[in-house]
Amino acid sequence: MLFSDPDLRSFLEQQKKAFAFEIGDLDRNYLLNVNEEKLIQTMYEKYSVKPLILHLDKKTLSTSETDVQVGRQVGVDRYRYRRIRGEPIYRKTLVITILIPFEGNNQLPSYQPSTFTFNPPRGEVRGNNIILKYMVPPDIREEELQAEIKRDCDAITELAGYAQKDIMKYNDSLIPFIKMEVQSRKSKLLKDLKLVESLNIPFHKHEHVPKTYSVPVEREKLRINLLSAPSAPYSPEPTLDSSNYEDILEIIHDMSLTMERNRNTFNKFNETMLRDQFLVSLNSHFQGKASGETFNSTGKTDILIRYENQNIFIAECKIWGGKATLLKAIDQLMGYLTYRDTKTALLIFSKRVGFTSVIDQIDSTVKSHSNYLSENKLESKALSINTIFSFKFTQAHDENRVFLLTVLLFDVSSSELN
Repeated sequence: MLFSDPDLRSFLEQQKKAFAFEIGDLDRNYLLNVNEEKLIQTMYEKYSVKPLILHLDKKTLSTSETDVQVGRQVGVDRYRYRRIRGEPIYRKTLVITILIPFEGNNQLPSYQPSTFTFNPPRGEVRGNNIILKYMVPPDIREEELQAEIKRDCDAITELAGYAQKDIMKYNDSLIPFIKMEVQSRKSKLLKDLKLVESLNIPFHKHEHVPKTYSVPVEREKLRINLLSAPSAPYSPEPTLDSSNYEDILEIIHDMSLTMERNRNTFNKFNETMLRDQFLVSLNSHFQGKASGETFNSTGKTDILIRYENQNIFIAECKIWGGKATLLKAIDQLMGYLTYRDTKTALLIFSKRVGFTSVIDQIDSTVKSHSNYLSENKLESKALSINTIFSFKFTQAHDENRVFLLTVLLFDVSSSELN
């Protein structure tokens, strides 16, 4: 049932709680130095929710046939002289599928708004499309089918409108909430500093901690190497150097520490919500070049960093579901790669108890993949931990083309279960 479960209000409140956790975990010096207005705007962009916008005028229709059981043959038990149930009888039945595209979070058609109906329309959400299916009996009248489709479309439009009102109300309240939380956190930090100074006891104090906080943080520049072109018409190919690749991995790893410290919160997040946490961090460092759900090659990848219309980093986020899930994720990631894509990562989130057993399975599972080539050594000491694995792989359609694959594991199991 669409627009029925879970509760939209709970999802929106969870967004605010996640923001409060992030502000609480921000480094003191960073929070006191960063430009407050830019920080508030960045946080608003991260935690606001894009309203659900239906495009009923762009809906499309497709048809198929399926076998529907309409009865059974009647058999006779010759020994007991009684009727028995015979083989089932099937009839070809027309199936009409209607696809309604929409904008916004692709989980919104599942959430129940504050105003709802007890008999919502039935459907399925695939990507950013609502799918309605109708089994059409041979004796149905044309006007009956049209009325049923219109009734469902009207109900979806009405419920989407209710959801949009809830989201707009939430977005309107977000800026004041973020501003209050940021200023409250800053006031406490400044009060603590003043209290310590009033003790008049010498202590080791970092000189760069200011009493004001108006200096904006400089964003890091991407260090791009251009490979030399073999001939004049060839365009130089941008690639990510090893140090910048490891910088991206460190940013992802640092964000994971926040998640693991607040496992009970992030345990409730799905892959899309977990991915969004990393996108904001990456964009703050690399000048908005990171995007999510971006089409590349054969599908949409979770995280993509693009420079001068060329991809330089691709990553996928997955919830741990065992060895088969990991191998399937590698295949999925490889399907997104073009010839020029050489720096990749898999972000694996474990919601299960027993994180050590997950760690123990990664190395051997990855090495069992048919495209595995060798291990890859990461130079950064920050990445030399037992939850980060790096490998060299050959591309699916070109064994002479090598790409780097780094697997990062994150423990977001609920502490309430431990």
